[in-house]
Amino acid sequence: MNSKFLVIGVVVVTALALGLGIIIGHFAITKPTHNTSWKHDRLTKSADQRNYQTFIDSIQATNIEINLKDLTSRPHLAGLPEDLESAQVIEQRWITDGLKVTKPKYNVLLSYPDDNNPNRVTLTNSDGTVIFQTAGVEHVYDTTQPKTVNPFIAYTPNGTVSSSKLYYANYGQLEDLQKLASIVGNASLQSSIIIMRYGRIYRGDKVMHAQYFGAIGAILYNDPADYAPFGT
Repeated sequence: MNSKFLVIGVVVVTALALGLGIIIGHFAITKPTHNTSWKHDRLTKSADQRNYQTFIDSIQATNIEINLKDLTSRPHLAGLPEDLESAQVIEQRWITDGLKVTKPKYNVLLSYPDDNNPNRVTLTNSDGTVIFQTAGVEHVYDTTQPKTVNPFIAYTPNGTVSSSKLYYANYGQLEDLQKLASIVGNASLQSSIIIMRYGRIYRGDKVMHAQYFGAIGAILYNDPADYAPFGT
């Protein structure tokens, strides 16, 4: 991975927009019933019921679907032109809705994958012959949106590591590493590479836990059992 450090200007807090969209989507799809949960009660009990109902009545699930599709139709890594375009779309929609939008700027150090030298995982035998190697690039499912982001983890340093010791540690939670260490021994985890699946905790904590137990590298992957348990 080739780290590139850029000075970027954040036009709109995109994460806040997406978070608001998720909340709105929840209320647009889930209609209040007599079995309203206590969380829903706590959210609305202090609000003026007339304003609340006006807000709910103005929501259209179709608009949420369109907005979500538009925002996720292409990669928009922070600091790149596509991210600015997404921020400008949100900005314009908020202005159209009568909201006042500010444009704070930040100087942020960011890292990006190298398109010409993608990250790869290689499996070799004892004489160095390559048995398997990952593609290093993402498959394009929609030819109308061919741009993809090659696999990488932001803020990780450049480097190549190799080890004959490869272990699986479930979700990479602290208890997962502790369980693994109890099975193979702490000494065996030194200078090893740990395979962990995404989920349950923040990806950075997975890597930190692996490092804490002596690993020199980590491989993270999306498990179909988590994101498509029924094959969809």
